[in-house]
Amino acid sequence: MGFKYQVEFCDISPNAKIGSGLPIYNSLGILIGEVRIGKNLKLFQNVTFGSVQVFEVGDGVNLFSVAF
Repeated sequence: MGFKYQVEFCDISPNAKIGSGLPIYNSLGILIGEVRIGKNLKLFQNVTFGSVQVFEVGDGVNLFSVAF
């Protein structure tokens, strides 16, 4: 038995400013636009943010499914 990891759909803008410690637990449906992200943000599947306006996410935030 082997282990296979596959990235499904994860789009991160090159203009996003991301702090240290960004684990993405399930990459399916993640879209990160032009945002400023603090340290230790945890992302789960189907999260979209920063697609309309520039905003900031603080330190130690958890974003779950369908958060935007």
